[in-house]
Amino acid sequence: MVYFEEVNSYSIELLDYVDSLDFLFSEAFLLKWKHKYSEDFIRVFRLKILKSLQEIKPIKRESLKNFLKIKTKFNEEIIFEFFEDIDLNLYLP
Repeated sequence: MVYFEEVNSYSIELLDYVDSLDFLFSEAFLLKWKHKYSEDFIRVFRLKILKSLQEIKPIKRESLKNFLKIKTKFNEEIIFEFFEDIDLNLYLP
């Protein structure tokens, strides 16, 4: 039998963050958003988030917006709408 020490709020937040990332890279996320924003847009977004995780370097909302604007040619309004739709704050530090 495994015994767990008291779980602090930091551990819970970390688990929630990992769950959010799991959904971000899931087929369900792609299916949910690809018709509204395009599969390529989702792919580019995921790659940028993955790069940020690999480099252990937080990404700023403004940097992400600029990156998506250049790579996908979507306008800022659509990008900000995407950020709101997916609740981007779940994926930012």
